[in-house]
Amino acid sequence: MGFLFGLFYLINFLLGSWQGPSNKLRSFESGFSSLGKVKVFFSLHFFLVLLIFVLFDLEFVLILFFFFGGKFFFVIFFLVIFFIFFSFFLEWFLKKLIWTF
Repeated sequence: MGFLFGLFYLINFLLGSWQGPSNKLRSFESGFSSLGKVKVFFSLHFFLVLLIFVLFDLEFVLILFFFFGGKFFFVIFFLVIFFIFFSFFLEWFLKKLIWTF
């Protein structure tokens, strides 16, 4: 089976035509052409807001599992809530939640 695959691959390689580089061989990502400037910069503020959102989202998902535990998980639940509120007020105090650009 592998021999037939290799034989057909070799025949295709030898008899096939190659037309050179064209726009059909270039990648096409989400409607944007990669012919121009490839590196796109974004603000650090946007990255920090994204990071805050992901962390708070993950903490919320982790909170859901604490309702299925015993008394030990009840204590951990309040520690996680304390951490969430502490980090939120710290970000608010450091003015990381300002939405002006």
